[in-house]
Amino acid sequence: MTATASETLALEVRDLEVNFVSGETVTYVLEGVSLDVRQGEAVGIVGESGSGKSVFARTILGIRPRGSVVDIHGSIRVAGADQLAATDAEIRSRAGDLASMIYQDPMSSLNPTVRVWRQIVEAITNRRRVRRDDARAQAVELLRSVGVPDPEARAMAYPGEFSGGMLQRVGIAAAIASHPDLLLADEPTTALDVTVQRRVLDLLDDVRAASGMGLVLVTHDLGLLADRTDRTVVMYAGRIMETGPTGIVASTPAHPYTRGLLAAIPRLSGPIQRELPAIGGSLPPLSAPRAGCPFAARCPVVQERCFTERPPAVTVADGHTAHCWAVADDQEASR
Repeated sequence: MTATASETLALEVRDLEVNFVSGETVTYVLEGVSLDVRQGEAVGIVGESGSGKSVFARTILGIRPRGSVVDIHGSIRVAGADQLAATDAEIRSRAGDLASMIYQDPMSSLNPTVRVWRQIVEAITNRRRVRRDDARAQAVELLRSVGVPDPEARAMAYPGEFSGGMLQRVGIAAAIASHPDLLLADEPTTALDVTVQRRVLDLLDDVRAASGMGLVLVTHDLGLLADRTDRTVVMYAGRIMETGPTGIVASTPAHPYTRGLLAAIPRLSGPIQRELPAIGGSLPPLSAPRAGCPFAARCPVVQERCFTERPPAVTVADGHTAHCWAVADDQEASR
């Protein structure tokens, strides 16, 4: 976290709701999500599979699932530009300049039959005419900046000739080619071993420090965000459960769901845990809007009203909030 965040917003999301409509079936994916990310700031979004993290990131970028009508309410602004009011052509023209994404599997976003240098500078050459030699030189410098050895030769290679870690670096080079205001990283290290994970995350830190872009790091691993992000947002079933400075959320979590996620992280010190604690139950169905708190059925401190009344956003400390009736009661009792 070496970059200094400014007061200028790279991302501003307000009351975002996203529903997928397929025939008579409606899937309620995101409910009332709000988030700000400043330029130079790193924000982690964490939650188990099905929490809506990836849909949130893709909605910001303007990516819509095929085969479904997407019903969206609320507002999304990237570097001040209204993403939801933009046409498809405007979204495509902004991609790379305002926001870029690094994907979990870089092969899914790279063409295996095209040399990597062409794909790295695609966002640039799609907007203006660039001489072939100049474009290749830019790609080489981008590969060099992300630590790919012998970038002149590797620029001429095809994606299948790279290891997983090096291929992710190619994906990062392509994502930062147009110097975006916001970089979205969707589980960028899931398929990598621990050593390579650290190198990729170090690289993202370096890129953010050098460029001043805002970074949103999406992951299912809360432990991955320690010392990597300024703030952490905990999502569950399409809602934000808790948000605050990463160090505080990791050390003194307020929401029962966050505590459950932390308890499931393996420890390197203390007694050997033969079996890690697990959060019982499963995510609620997304076939109807969630009444009350979506975590109620799995919560160890559940109250009757948790099933019917949506919990308020409770300020635990400066910049630290949790959406939980038990936390609200604790705060009231401490006054």
